[in-house]
Amino acid sequence: MLWRLLVCLLVCVLVIPPLAAPMNPALAQDGSGNGVGTFEETECPFSLPSGIVPGEDVICGFVTVPERHANPGGPTIRLAVMVAKGVGPNPAPDPVVFESGGPGFPSLASAASMFQLTGFFGGRDLVIVEQRGIYGSDPYLECDEGRDLVVEYYGQMLDIETTRALEKEALAACYVRLQNEGIDLSAYNSLENAADFPVVMDALGYDQFNYYGPSYASALGQHLMRDYPDRLRTVTLAALVPLSQGFMFDAPRNISRAFRLLFDTCASDPACNTQYPDLETVFFDLVDQFNTAPVTVAFSDLDGTGTVEVAVGGDSLVLALYNALYWTTGIPQIPARIYALRDGDYSLIRDNAGASRFGFRDVNAMQLSVMCSEFALDYGGNIDMTGVYPQVTEAMALYLDFGPVCEAWPVEPLPDYAFVPVESDIPTLLMSGEMDPVTPPENAEIVAQTLSHVYNYTLPATGHSHNDDCSMGIVRDFIDDPSQEPDAACLDDSALTFATSLGLGEIVMVPVTVSDYGLRTVKPRGWERVEPGVYAMPPTGQALFLAYTDTSLDAIREPFARFTDPIEELTINGRTWTLHNVALLGGSYVGVVALHAYDAGYYVVGVLGSSDVLDALVESVLRPALEALEPVG
Repeated sequence: MLWRLLVCLLVCVLVIPPLAAPMNPALAQDGSGNGVGTFEETECPFSLPSGIVPGEDVICGFVTVPERHANPGGPTIRLAVMVAKGVGPNPAPDPVVFESGGPGFPSLASAASMFQLTGFFGGRDLVIVEQRGIYGSDPYLECDEGRDLVVEYYGQMLDIETTRALEKEALAACYVRLQNEGIDLSAYNSLENAADFPVVMDALGYDQFNYYGPSYASALGQHLMRDYPDRLRTVTLAALVPLSQGFMFDAPRNISRAFRLLFDTCASDPACNTQYPDLETVFFDLVDQFNTAPVTVAFSDLDGTGTVEVAVGGDSLVLALYNALYWTTGIPQIPARIYALRDGDYSLIRDNAGASRFGFRDVNAMQLSVMCSEFALDYGGNIDMTGVYPQVTEAMALYLDFGPVCEAWPVEPLPDYAFVPVESDIPTLLMSGEMDPVTPPENAEIVAQTLSHVYNYTLPATGHSHNDDCSMGIVRDFIDDPSQEPDAACLDDSALTFATSLGLGEIVMVPVTVSDYGLRTVKPRGWERVEPGVYAMPPTGQALFLAYTDTSLDAIREPFARFTDPIEELTINGRTWTLHNVALLGGSYVGVVALHAYDAGYYVVGVLGSSDVLDALVESVLRPALEALEPVG
């Protein structure tokens, strides 16, 4: 239901842009007798908005594909798929196929958010294919050994050598276990992944399709362009990863480029420079200070009932800034957060997971197989350190070095041709965030060199996430008519205005209607819609969620790490609300949820954020939302 999607979206490495869209799949089979190419319809594994009819407006299920496409009669796996029906009198036959990045992030996590855009792409269907090995598909390859490691050492900042040894041991155990279960881990790579799509499209009754892939999915899209060009009508790639350019090789330089651009942009902005002078010096002085004398920071413990004291060094601060630049909507607050950190406010670290994982990377088996067969091959000692801050070199040494991990995960490397730039005349749209710390605009320039029909845009003041109205409008125009350059005039209006204070800043509540739950109220202006009834300001974790549910009170409580008895009772406009303190994700996010019993269920309105702004969220966001709430429809 809504809450599980909320949990997932608050911790994604990427904010997934919701696309819209669907049709009745046709059954297909290759005749091998093992079910390859067969679609099996099942119940959708997520809550559907009101008015959406399963089996008509949206269809979910599994398509069976070979584990190894060179051996179609051998072992098989099942990929979870979703198709959402396009709206309009003359829907186009070619769907939009959306894939997520990672590698290893579940695409279906964003499924419920797409229905707002049904019809957005000329009435085309939307198809989501859950990639092999990822949660939702079968098998789901999770390394519980890695999760156990995080639990065992939660709150301990171990040295690099100890961390590498423990991580390597745990993931080696995961590798052996999965191999003993009959999993061919070398089959979970980008080439086999790309080969799944023609099988899935045939099973669903589609010929050509329009592919959309951000981050890792941009590399997956390039493999599709090379190996299956006849199936692609258009290709949209965002936050690009060039096949020919070593991803890990360029990472320290790319991170430093984004840091430097942030500091220079603030310095050239009179208001930012006046409020936060010498931002670069202030930041790296803090990094050096933290490395010399680690600072004790209180993090929520895993069950959300208490805290754990952690000695945080400067490396975690570098990682926190790196993560903060992923999220476009949080970039304006970064200078204020750096200065607040100098004054003892550690929210920049807490909110951006700079230390909450305490050195261990959050990895799954599919991610490991992709990284170790493709992206980590040329890390070695050949890292390009041109223009790299020395503090970045030190901080990212463990985070970026998959060498020891890949020793424990011996999968087959991709063949040499997989690293050759793709030459293609398929209409292609490329989009990059100007401040993206991991996939900079120059990556798109590299990919564009061998494409003959390409439109390439850099999105000003943008990080790794591209889900604003401007960029999505460009995608829509491109897919509607790829023969014409899309209208990108909105980019001229993009500007970065830095916040002059921390906290919530200026909150202006604006009307919003949530038709999925039959209610109308207000939300903060500028907060992004990430799910039906969920509005957030990444990466701060500040969120407002609005819903009506006919489930029980116990079902409402279930997804939270903590859900207290009522702390307050309010009567507003004749409605009685009980307010409850809550915690999510082991206490990483805290909040207040208001419940009002109505008909056979409950109105549920809540806010989430860090503890230092929670009271302000209640007064500035929650209470106005309760006061303005009224049923509609």
